[in-house]
Amino acid sequence: LLRLGVTDTVEFRVEWPNLTFIDNGTNEEGLRDLGLGVKVRVFQQQGLRPSLSFNGRLSFPTGDEDFSSDRVDPELRTILTYALNEQLGLFGNVNIGGPTSQGTRFVQVSSSLGLSASLRDRLTGFVEYFGFYPREVAGGSGHFLQTGLIYRVAYNFQLDARVGGGLTRGTDDFFSGAGISWRF
Repeated sequence: LLRLGVTDTVEFRVEWPNLTFIDNGTNEEGLRDLGLGVKVRVFQQQGLRPSLSFNGRLSFPTGDEDFSSDRVDPELRTILTYALNEQLGLFGNVNIGGPTSQGTRFVQVSSSLGLSASLRDRLTGFVEYFGFYPREVAGGSGHFLQTGLIYRVAYNFQLDARVGGGLTRGTDDFFSGAGISWRF
Protein backbone atom coordinates (compact mmCIF):
# COMPACT_ATOMS: atom_id res chain seq x y z
CA LEU A 1 0.00 0.00 0.00
CA LEU A 2 1.41 3.35 -1.04
CA ARG A 3 -0.26 6.30 0.70
CA LEU A 4 0.38 9.87 -0.46
CA GLY A 5 -0.81 12.62 1.89
CA VAL A 6 -2.41 15.43 -0.13
CA THR A 7 -3.63 17.46 2.88
CA ASP A 8 -3.93 16.81 6.62
CA THR A 9 -7.24 15.01 6.00
CA VAL A 10 -6.88 13.53 2.48
CA GLU A 11 -4.56 10.85 1.16
CA PHE A 12 -4.21 9.22 -2.24
CA ARG A 13 -3.74 5.44 -2.05
CA VAL A 14 -2.17 2.96 -4.47
CA GLU A 15 -2.67 -0.70 -3.61
CA TRP A 16 -0.01 -2.50 -5.64
CA PRO A 17 -1.07 -5.86 -7.05
CA ASN A 18 -0.19 -8.44 -4.44
CA LEU A 19 1.27 -11.82 -5.27
CA THR A 20 -1.08 -14.58 -4.15
CA PHE A 21 -0.32 -18.29 -3.68
CA ILE A 22 -3.11 -20.85 -3.36
CA ASP A 23 -2.17 -24.34 -2.19
CA ASN A 24 -5.31 -26.37 -2.83
CA GLY A 25 -3.78 -29.14 -4.93
CA THR A 26 -3.46 -26.93 -8.02
CA ASN A 27 -0.77 -24.63 -6.54
CA GLU A 28 -1.99 -21.50 -8.30
CA GLU A 29 -0.09 -18.23 -8.04
CA GLY A 30 -0.50 -14.82 -9.60
CA LEU A 31 -0.92 -11.08 -9.20
CA ARG A 32 -4.23 -9.55 -8.16
CA ASP A 33 -5.63 -6.28 -9.57
CA LEU A 34 -4.24 -2.79 -8.91
CA GLY A 35 -6.33 -0.56 -6.63
CA LEU A 36 -6.47 3.25 -6.63
CA GLY A 37 -8.35 5.28 -4.08
CA VAL A 38 -8.73 8.32 -1.86
CA LYS A 39 -9.12 8.29 1.92
CA VAL A 40 -10.76 11.28 3.62
CA ARG A 41 -10.82 11.79 7.40
CA VAL A 42 -14.19 13.25 8.35
CA PHE A 43 -13.41 13.82 12.04
CA GLN A 44 -11.03 12.72 14.76
CA GLN A 45 -11.99 11.00 18.01
CA GLN A 46 -13.57 13.34 20.53
CA GLY A 47 -15.11 12.07 23.76
CA LEU A 48 -17.20 8.99 22.97
CA ARG A 49 -17.27 9.78 19.23
CA PRO A 50 -14.79 7.61 17.27
CA SER A 51 -12.54 8.81 14.48
CA LEU A 52 -14.31 8.43 11.11
CA SER A 53 -12.84 8.19 7.61
CA PHE A 54 -14.17 7.23 4.19
CA ASN A 55 -12.12 5.41 1.56
CA GLY A 56 -13.34 5.30 -2.04
CA ARG A 57 -11.49 2.72 -4.14
CA LEU A 58 -11.46 1.33 -7.67
CA SER A 59 -9.63 -1.85 -8.65
CA PHE A 60 -8.38 -2.05 -12.23
CA PRO A 61 -8.04 -5.29 -14.24
CA THR A 62 -4.25 -5.56 -14.19
CA GLY A 63 -3.89 -8.95 -12.49
CA ASP A 64 -3.12 -12.38 -13.87
CA GLU A 65 -5.95 -14.28 -15.58
CA ASP A 66 -6.93 -16.43 -12.58
CA PHE A 67 -6.73 -13.50 -10.11
CA SER A 68 -8.30 -10.58 -12.00
CA SER A 69 -11.99 -9.72 -12.21
CA ASP A 70 -11.36 -8.33 -15.74
CA ARG A 71 -13.48 -5.29 -14.81
CA VAL A 72 -13.13 -2.01 -12.93
CA ASP A 73 -14.63 -2.76 -9.50
CA PRO A 74 -15.77 0.00 -7.05
CA GLU A 75 -15.77 -0.09 -3.25
CA LEU A 76 -16.65 2.40 -0.51
CA ARG A 77 -15.23 1.82 2.98
CA THR A 78 -16.35 3.46 6.22
CA ILE A 79 -13.47 3.29 8.73
CA LEU A 80 -13.90 3.80 12.49
CA THR A 81 -11.16 3.87 15.13
CA TYR A 82 -11.39 4.50 18.86
CA ALA A 83 -8.47 4.74 21.32
CA LEU A 84 -9.55 3.20 24.64
CA ASN A 85 -6.31 4.39 26.27
CA GLU A 86 -2.64 4.81 25.27
CA GLN A 87 -2.17 1.03 24.83
CA LEU A 88 -5.54 -0.28 23.53
CA GLY A 89 -7.73 0.66 20.61
CA LEU A 90 -10.80 -0.57 18.77
CA PHE A 91 -11.12 -0.44 15.00
CA GLY A 92 -13.64 -1.53 12.44
CA ASN A 93 -15.21 -0.82 9.12
CA VAL A 94 -18.35 -1.34 7.08
CA ASN A 95 -17.91 -1.56 3.33
CA ILE A 96 -19.99 -1.92 0.21
CA GLY A 97 -18.53 -2.95 -3.10
CA GLY A 98 -19.42 -4.06 -6.59
CA PRO A 99 -16.95 -6.86 -7.35
CA THR A 100 -17.10 -9.01 -10.47
CA SER A 101 -16.85 -12.79 -10.45
CA GLN A 102 -17.07 -14.96 -13.57
CA GLY A 103 -18.23 -11.94 -15.60
CA THR A 104 -21.10 -11.06 -13.22
CA ARG A 105 -21.12 -7.97 -10.99
CA PHE A 106 -22.81 -8.28 -7.60
CA VAL A 107 -23.19 -6.23 -4.42
CA GLN A 108 -20.97 -7.32 -1.54
CA VAL A 109 -21.13 -5.94 2.00
CA SER A 110 -18.19 -6.58 4.31
CA SER A 111 -17.24 -5.54 7.81
CA SER A 112 -14.60 -5.97 10.46
CA LEU A 113 -14.11 -5.38 14.17
CA GLY A 114 -10.76 -5.58 15.91
CA LEU A 115 -8.72 -4.79 18.98
CA SER A 116 -5.17 -3.42 18.81
CA ALA A 117 -2.63 -3.32 21.62
CA SER A 118 0.68 -1.50 21.90
CA LEU A 119 3.19 -4.22 22.82
CA ARG A 120 6.42 -2.19 22.75
CA ASP A 121 7.57 1.25 21.68
CA ARG A 122 7.09 0.61 17.91
CA LEU A 123 5.31 -2.76 17.94
CA THR A 124 1.53 -3.22 17.88
CA GLY A 125 -0.45 -6.46 17.88
CA PHE A 126 -4.03 -6.95 16.78
CA VAL A 127 -6.82 -9.48 16.56
CA GLU A 128 -9.64 -8.96 14.06
CA TYR A 129 -12.88 -10.55 12.92
CA PHE A 130 -13.98 -9.83 9.35
CA GLY A 131 -16.72 -11.10 7.10
CA PHE A 132 -18.15 -10.90 3.58
CA TYR A 133 -21.91 -11.06 2.94
CA PRO A 134 -22.06 -12.80 0.43
CA ARG A 135 -18.45 -13.73 -0.32
CA GLU A 136 -19.10 -14.67 -3.96
CA VAL A 137 -21.93 -14.75 -6.48
CA ALA A 138 -23.31 -18.19 -5.56
CA GLY A 139 -21.94 -18.53 -2.03
CA GLY A 140 -23.09 -17.56 1.41
CA SER A 141 -21.40 -15.40 3.99
CA GLY A 142 -17.76 -15.96 4.91
CA HIS A 143 -16.44 -15.25 8.41
CA PHE A 144 -12.74 -15.02 9.34
CA LEU A 145 -10.44 -14.36 12.30
CA GLN A 146 -6.90 -13.06 11.99
CA THR A 147 -4.10 -11.79 14.21
CA GLY A 148 -0.92 -9.97 13.39
CA LEU A 149 1.85 -7.55 14.20
CA ILE A 150 2.64 -4.06 12.92
CA TYR A 151 6.15 -2.69 13.32
CA ARG A 152 6.63 1.07 12.83
CA VAL A 153 10.13 1.36 11.38
CA ALA A 154 9.87 5.17 11.13
CA TYR A 155 7.10 7.75 11.48
CA ASN A 156 6.01 7.28 7.85
CA PHE A 157 7.04 3.65 7.27
CA GLN A 158 5.68 0.41 8.73
CA LEU A 159 5.81 -3.34 8.17
CA ASP A 160 3.05 -5.81 8.99
CA ALA A 161 2.45 -9.55 9.07
CA ARG A 162 -0.75 -11.50 9.69
CA VAL A 163 -2.13 -15.03 9.93
CA GLY A 164 -5.69 -16.23 10.14
CA GLY A 165 -8.33 -18.64 9.01
CA GLY A 166 -11.95 -19.10 8.11
CA LEU A 167 -14.61 -19.64 10.74
CA THR A 168 -17.30 -20.97 8.41
CA ARG A 169 -17.57 -23.87 5.97
CA GLY A 170 -16.11 -23.14 2.55
CA THR A 171 -13.68 -20.44 3.72
CA ASP A 172 -9.90 -20.70 3.69
CA ASP A 173 -8.59 -22.89 6.52
CA PHE A 174 -5.39 -20.82 6.76
CA PHE A 175 -4.02 -17.63 5.23
CA SER A 176 -1.08 -15.36 5.85
CA GLY A 177 0.20 -12.10 4.52
CA ALA A 178 2.78 -9.38 4.89
CA GLY A 179 2.82 -5.74 3.88
CA ILE A 180 4.77 -2.53 3.66
CA SER A 181 3.20 0.91 4.21
CA TRP A 182 5.03 4.11 3.37
CA ARG A 183 3.35 7.49 3.83
CA PHE A 184 4.78 10.50 1.91
